[in-house]
Amino acid sequence: MVDIKEKFGEALDVVDVYFTAVPETVSFMPLVPIERNHEIERVSNERVRAEKYCVWKLLEYALYKSFGYKMSDLTFVRTENGKWICDKCEFSLSHCEGATAVAVANSPVGVDIETTRRLSRERFANRILTKSESTVYEKLADEEKERFLLGIWTKKESIFKREGGKSLSPSSIETLEAKLYHGYVELSDKEYVFSVATDTPEAVRIYSNVEIFK
Repeated sequence: MVDIKEKFGEALDVVDVYFTAVPETVSFMPLVPIERNHEIERVSNERVRAEKYCVWKLLEYALYKSFGYKMSDLTFVRTENGKWICDKCEFSLSHCEGATAVAVANSPVGVDIETTRRLSRERFANRILTKSESTVYEKLADEEKERFLLGIWTKKESIFKREGGKSLSPSSIETLEAKLYHGYVELSDKEYVFSVATDTPEAVRIYSNVEIFK
């Protein structure tokens, strides 16, 4: 277990971000808290159900590796906005097409992961970009626009999650001046783009392809 205070100092809010791929076959075992099991059981899509299970197992791994917490040490509740929170630290969850991401921190944090893919660019741009973001977008070469849009989308989603899932339209979230950590990760030979919304992006540590099932 990493001693965060010893490594970074008392005042710094460290953010650890963990990634793993969802295996082809998932054996579902009881989770803590019980309510999370009920939430997952209600998901009809088998792939999404596996992702929701695996992202919680990744959270279990992350909380122990970063803070030394076992799930039984914590009290979890689900807010009115559908966001899971616990009593001793902050965390954020994301999953997409076989990938899962978890961020754990001492202060509010949001994480989002998306697969790199083809987009209906102009329609997507019109829906999510602010005026200042549109100005940057229009100056890009065609081959750069898709990655820019996907990056902007993950940034907006991570900010949305950090804010606790409050009702915010994508086009109202400004990313150009926001404090964010942004990058790409490869999981099971597939590339994903991700963003982390945090007040201390300089302290983000990345752990990819972690083993949550042994």
